[in-house]
Amino acid sequence: MDCDFLELDDGFEKVFGLDERPFRLFDLPTELWLRICELAVTRNSPIEPTRARKAKQQTQVVKQPALARVSKVLRHEVLAAFYRNNVFEVSHLNGVACVRDWLVAIGPRNRKNMGILTFYCKFDADFWVDKFAQIGILVAAEVVGKVGGSIFQTLRFTFL
Repeated sequence: MDCDFLELDDGFEKVFGLDERPFRLFDLPTELWLRICELAVTRNSPIEPTRARKAKQQTQVVKQPALARVSKVLRHEVLAAFYRNNVFEVSHLNGVACVRDWLVAIGPRNRKNMGILTFYCKFDADFWVDKFAQIGILVAAEVVGKVGGSIFQTLRFTFL
């Protein structure tokens, strides 16, 4: 069945018997709406902001979910789930904007919820711990591997 849904008129929901009343998420039991929020903001693959070279493009990759802008209650719960349930991976490469500004912007609570950031880079762990400390972000770093005998390594940062 080929169909262009963009050509449907505004009343197409009535064809399917859909109710026009808004869905009241908070009328559900708390455990249920929290689970719905978690499912809505959890991705199946890692979020990799440095796949985009420029900082402005990176912000689109790590954009906070729209659901977080519905209410203060949802913002608190949704952002915690977004950072806690997703895997974040970044690379530090020539010509690619560093994600340190993003890490400052998301704030300490979201960094703590993130827990671990996987970081692919050339410089050693002590170098990065110092660089993050200079901008007010305290991390513990662990070397978890080298990339194929090259000078690149994989670090795992835990936000303190």
